[in-house]
Amino acid sequence: MLLILPLVVRIIQPPDDDARLPPRGRRRIFRHLFPEIVTFYTTNMAGKNRVPVSVPPSIFGWVKPTASISRLKDLWKIIGLDQTMALQFPDLCLKICLYVAAPMIFITVPVNYFVDEGSDDLDFLSQLGTANLGQSDSYLWWAHAGIVWIVVAIVCRLISDAEVAFVEKRFAWMKALPEPRATTLMVENIPAEYQSDAKLLEIFAETLSEDEVKSAHTVKVVRTLKKLVAKSDGLANKRKKATFKNKQEEGGERELVMETRTGESRDAETYFGEEERKLDEQIQAERQKVLREAERVGGVNTSTGFVTFRSQSSVAAAYSARVTKRTDEFVMSFPPDPEHVHYDNLCKDPDRQEFYTFLGYGAIFFIFFFFLFVITSIVTFSGWLQTLDELAWAKGILQAVAGPLVYQTVVGFLPTIFRLIFETFWVCPSEPYVQGLLYRWYFWFLYVFVLFMSVIGSNPILTAQALAKAPESIPTVIADKLPNVSNFYVSLIILQVSTHLLNMVRHVPLMKYLGFRAVYGKKDGKKMAEPEDQAWWRTTGSALVAHAGSTQ
Repeated sequence: MLLILPLVVRIIQPPDDDARLPPRGRRRIFRHLFPEIVTFYTTNMAGKNRVPVSVPPSIFGWVKPTASISRLKDLWKIIGLDQTMALQFPDLCLKICLYVAAPMIFITVPVNYFVDEGSDDLDFLSQLGTANLGQSDSYLWWAHAGIVWIVVAIVCRLISDAEVAFVEKRFAWMKALPEPRATTLMVENIPAEYQSDAKLLEIFAETLSEDEVKSAHTVKVVRTLKKLVAKSDGLANKRKKATFKNKQEEGGERELVMETRTGESRDAETYFGEEERKLDEQIQAERQKVLREAERVGGVNTSTGFVTFRSQSSVAAAYSARVTKRTDEFVMSFPPDPEHVHYDNLCKDPDRQEFYTFLGYGAIFFIFFFFLFVITSIVTFSGWLQTLDELAWAKGILQAVAGPLVYQTVVGFLPTIFRLIFETFWVCPSEPYVQGLLYRWYFWFLYVFVLFMSVIGSNPILTAQALAKAPESIPTVIADKLPNVSNFYVSLIILQVSTHLLNMVRHVPLMKYLGFRAVYGKKDGKKMAEPEDQAWWRTTGSALVAHAGSTQ
């Protein structure tokens, strides 16, 4: 890893026009070659979304701005509250490590090492931990018990301070919400007799007053319209592709396409443009048809809608009011960003949703048991490699890399699998809702496997039967076996540095950008290469917390 670091530092060096660097050297700088991908928000290309950070031209000039960017006072106004808190989360983790890990490394670890009452065949990492205390009645066990509660107190205090800072930003963010989002409520579980725009507006006007309600709209089922729009987007991409290719031709030759109906060759850009305009007419006609059908109660209207009021005080009054006597009807909540709403999920049939939710929980538990066998096999395989005398020369490398690398690769697919399950079986009204589910389930998945990996062993079924017969022995078994596998997760945490080094150069969006740029040009290639894999990025923090928390 240390050998790769200088190369990565060179790659992520920011662009500059300093005369001290020769032109040839500047051309080799990664960020200078592809600033639209690597340094977009620190350049003028971002416009009003440009982050006010000045990056010095030196090789390590990016370190200080990167470390301080999360402490910018009004950063949430530029990149949003969620993104700002995602940047401040690593700061909290670093602060916890500073307050907790530093004293343990410089005080606890040396004491454990020099006591040397454990087994003689312990490896070096185990000699630094509690495994080196052995089974003696040393007073150091009581010291470690006290350290645990000190760690708990410190972490609780740091988390409480971070929560206070978040609440302040949250209130400021809510006050700065633009209209109509600031004056709108999302309404779910609308009864069948009120499932139309007019009926929904009428019931809220009766609850408050006609002057306070501005508009009301239910979510519509528009399957045919969606297909037409998707087809139109496909034609638009083909037209852009043809336009870009025509511009690249030096001889003025135009790209041709064979028309399906007549079999004649036609100019591709003109043909796709005409087909797109014809399809736009069909889209408008289908849209008018949906609007006419939406005037009737039910039909294309669903049980979810959005009601917009004339002021935030009216929103507060409606939110605290009860529209009908039943509490499970007209369930109101503050809406997410319009760009993050999953309208397809809001169109799901509520009568069949309980069955689909049951199937979703079944799929989650199947994934749990499937990965149980996979991960236990990985840990067993890692231990087996360490026993091979033929690989004695590479035992240290295999112990530190082989098992953790396979584990990290396998677990890296989990967010995508979880996301597929959530969006298929559950009602996920928005992207933040999906990310919240990912955080909770992924965290508990990692926490269970990290904590109980030492107890599970190579035969999960027999272990589960033994613990079911004597559940009071679970804490004792964990205390006896956890030190023996903690090295595996210490190696895993260190190995994850490699993923962050790759993330710094944004290798996946860059590869997508290079592919799309060759076909659609820089502007459209940039749009099509973004965003990055949200399932992975939103859960990386939970993975680090689970691993770090288990090895302390």
